[in-house]
Amino acid sequence: MIMDEKRSNLKHMDEKTTTYQKEIADLRKQINCHLDSLELNINKNLKDKQQKAKTTIEGFISIIDSKVKNVEKAIDNIDQMKSHATDLQIFLALREIEKDVKRELSYIKELKTKPELKTVDVQLQVSNGLKSLQKDVKVWGEISIKTFDSSVCTEVTTEKQAQMILPGKRREYVTDIHSITLKNNTSFKVQCENCSLTGCEIVPDGDLLLVNQTDKTILKYSQSGSPIKEFKMPWEPYDITYIGNGNIAISLIDEMKVCTFNTANEHFETIYVSSEKVWGIAYKDDQLFLRYGTMGIRIISVSGTLISDIRFDSNSTSHLCVGNSGQIYYQIWREKSVICCDRQGNIQWTVTNDLLTKGFGIACGLNDIVFAADKAGSIIVISSDGQQRKRILDKSSELNLPYCIHFSDKRNQLLVCDEHDGQVFLYDVQ
Repeated sequence: MIMDEKRSNLKHMDEKTTTYQKEIADLRKQINCHLDSLELNINKNLKDKQQKAKTTIEGFISIIDSKVKNVEKAIDNIDQMKSHATDLQIFLALREIEKDVKRELSYIKELKTKPELKTVDVQLQVSNGLKSLQKDVKVWGEISIKTFDSSVCTEVTTEKQAQMILPGKRREYVTDIHSITLKNNTSFKVQCENCSLTGCEIVPDGDLLLVNQTDKTILKYSQSGSPIKEFKMPWEPYDITYIGNGNIAISLIDEMKVCTFNTANEHFETIYVSSEKVWGIAYKDDQLFLRYGTMGIRIISVSGTLISDIRFDSNSTSHLCVGNSGQIYYQIWREKSVICCDRQGNIQWTVTNDLLTKGFGIACGLNDIVFAADKAGSIIVISSDGQQRKRILDKSSELNLPYCIHFSDKRNQLLVCDEHDGQVFLYDVQ
């Protein structure tokens, strides 16, 4: 019902506000820690440079002091010789004293060319970035209210030539996986010499985006399989997810980065630099979910701020997806299993069965029904509670090595890509 959706909308906004408040506080802590670290480093650098200069000056003072004492000693020796020595002894001694005096005079003359005579001062040049912080950074960020299409539909009837809108009801989703059927909408083959399709997406206007990792490209195709455009990337992309307004987020394994790319103006921007490799990527509620290194899953904001981590042995997990209820799904191919967990990492259910051989890609929709790709040549469908599963596509459907898949809630379509032969399949889910 409309009221149910609006109440859900209010609850969602409350949750998002709490998340953003935590994100703001966390970022403030990170900034404070960073400034504290900069302060400690500059103070240490200041003391080190001052101590080095001080040691040099004190060493020079010691040398001059020694020279002064030598001169004073020579003068004292002359006075003593005048009182006790013979003229011959005085003559001989003065020759030695003259040598010492010449040596000291030569040292004094040479001081003009030595750096030790220069006056030393310590100076601090504050970073321009810090100087301009208060001047240039006027706001923390921008708050905006976005609107999205409602999942509520209305039925219109005409009575006595007047229109009446009946109470709305939600679009009905399939709950029984055995009633799901796939109708082949189109299939085509990506034409390129080096093909490795590792990620895919159906964007809201229906166009298909395919990641060709080997060729460092993101390919744009129409629903009929006609090529539209090829976007050349600076590095090898692995996976993509649509984040709105023509923007996609891209994971880069070797570069250990997450970037955004606008398919309209082709603006490319790095939003997150990782310390580990980033594999699969998914988007939900202004958050990005990353299959992160060997650690598990990392959740960040679309601005690149760390939110939380979910830790598990993820060496045999490549992709992930996030359901409409916020649950996270991923495959562990070594264990032939599909996992469902919440955003705190608590396991909700695990499906392990002989239908899976080597699973990689995963997608969800239709009331959190899960589609899992098996490189053995099949697609498995699993109910939202993990209690039902069945093989919905196999090699008889011409699948070879299905690696990445994506489900579009808006269009009720499933996109399946073979990894190495460039074969792409688009199905209408009924």
